[in-house]
This record gives sequence, C-alpha cells and structure tokens, in this order.
Amino acid sequence: MVKEFGEKSASSRLMQATTMRRAHEVVIFSRAECHLCHDAISLVEEAGLRPTVVDIDQDDELRRRYGEAIPVVLIDGVERFRGRVDRRLLRRILI
Repeated sequence: MVKEFGEKSASSRLMQATTMRRAHEVVIFSRAECHLCHDAISLVEEAGLRPTVVDIDQDDELRRRYGEAIPVVLIDGVERFRGRVDRRLLRRILI
C-alpha cells in the first residue's frame, strides 16, 4: 500500500482517536531554532491536540529555568517530557 501525501498513519489515527475521548491542556516550552521542539509540537498536533507553545527566549525567568533542557512538555499541568518526546509514552498518557 502506498501512503498518499498528507495521509495519516494507522498509529497516528489511533492516537488522535484516543485523545478525542478527553481534552488535555498541553503547554510546550520551546525555542525558535530547536528541532526537538518542532518534533514535539508535531507529535502533539498529530495526536489531535493544539498545544500552547511558549518561546522561553521571550522570558528571562523561563530561559533561566529551562536553559538548554527543551522542549519541556506539560500535559494537564504536569511536566511529562524534557527533550525528546516518546510517541508511545505520549499515547499512554493521553488515553
């Protein structure tokens, strides 16, 4: 089977379907030129959620708190990830 451009994978569709059961608040502390941050945003959006993305470089306190330990992903107010976001663990948290 050839995957069409823009077609979601089976795991992506499953992840999105499971998150629709319960709304979650997601905040991602990020930086503009951070590839792991972009990956984290994509994974959360793939799960059907709209994260609030906060650029830590716009706030001295956040820059001091998180430094290079980004992205930091909060789900429902709880810090769940620092650095790389694991797709399977994200799915388990969101169920």
